[in-house]
Order: sequence, then C-alpha cells, then structure tokens
Amino acid sequence: MTLVWERSYGASYRIETSLDGKAWTRLYATTAGQGGTEEIAAKGTVARFVRMVGVKRHSEYGYSLLEFEVR
Repeated sequence: MTLVWERSYGASYRIETSLDGKAWTRLYATTAGQGGTEEIAAKGTVARFVRMVGVKRHSEYGYSLLEFEVR
C-alpha cells in the first residue's frame, strides 16, 4: 500500500482493514510519520475495506493525503 502525503501529513496514524465495514483490524500504526511517500506492507491481508485513521497531525491544517493506493 502506498500513501502519498502533501505538506499536511499524519505524524501519527494507523491503517485498518475490514471484511464487513464494521469490525476493524489494525494493520499498521506509527507515531513517526515522515510525510512524502510512505510504503506499507499489507502482509497478505485479505480485506474489502481499508482506512487511514489520523491520530496526530504534523501541522495545524489537518491531514492532506494526495494518494492512497492499495495493491
């Protein structure tokens, strides 16, 4: 999975997956987001839904995720 951030990136965030959109499982979490392009291994996870949950912003302007690619 690839996340491409703009200048307002997630300093702390997590990636969660779900088969039904109700029960979510944490796939990845970080408290050291760097912005730019971040690659996250999905480890063979099977899911129908994927979401990014922002925990802490790098700036005061929110989260600006330009691309969120799931392969």
